[in-house]
Amino acid sequence: MRNVKKNLAILVVVILSLAGVAGTAAAADFKMPRGRWWENPRVVREVGLTPGQQEQIHQLVYQHAEVMIGLNADVKRAELRLGELARSESFDEQAVRKAWAEYQAARQQLENERFDLLVAIRKVLSAQQWKKLDELKRLYRQRRRPPQGQRPGRNPYRQPPAGQQPPPPPPGGQPYGPAPVR
Repeated sequence: MRNVKKNLAILVVVILSLAGVAGTAAAADFKMPRGRWWENPRVVREVGLTPGQQEQIHQLVYQHAEVMIGLNADVKRAELRLGELARSESFDEQAVRKAWAEYQAARQQLENERFDLLVAIRKVLSAQQWKKLDELKRLYRQRRRPPQGQRPGRNPYRQPPAGQQPPPPPPGGQPYGPAPVR
């Protein structure tokens, strides 16, 4: 019986993790850039945001952020209750199922609020501005991705510390340091 409880608790944790990943992956095409993008001079220039649009977006983000802070706290509380019930010695399946439903409802409310914010921002932007913002997001995402075969944070061209052998050069790349001048 103890193994069944342990396995169920592990299953609940895995499902919680997957629920977060699946929710974000499904809406990947309908997301805003991170941070206060409407204040970034490059974004403002390239998208063509007017000062009025910037102010509208700022107000929308602020209003929705206030609501989302409370909704996020609700999600965390529901997650905490669910975890506690799943790990409890006196396992109560009905209570765990109820806690799971409460957790899902809290997550759904938070996601609905995020979606409402996106829709409100979309209504502030013209179709052309939305398209340009989407292009900028895609470009930024591509730049952040490390080159294929290179680990993030590893510079294949750096000089090794004194007394150490350098690692082999990257496939097709020059050995460490600038390319030789010929």
